[in-house]
Amino acid sequence: MEITKKILNLAIAFCLVTISVATLIYSAKDNKASAQRIVNSDGFTPAGVVLVRGNIYVIGYNPKSNSSHILCSSPFEKTAMDK
Repeated sequence: MEITKKILNLAIAFCLVTISVATLIYSAKDNKASAQRIVNSDGFTPAGVVLVRGNIYVIGYNPKSNSSHILCSSPFEKTAMDK
């Protein structure tokens, strides 16, 4: 019985990781134009991707002003850069 619970937990964890990776790939494709527009207009370059409680954030860094901001996120929320 204990082994069955461990196998079930591993299967659930695998499914969650697979869904997270698929969401990351999907959001990166959909937000590519938005991120590219921000890079071109404001000098921000994508610096990293962060997964927080099921939300994926693309962080941008601007070397001119030594600042970082959220370029785009998934689910697709308006960020400070889009307002």
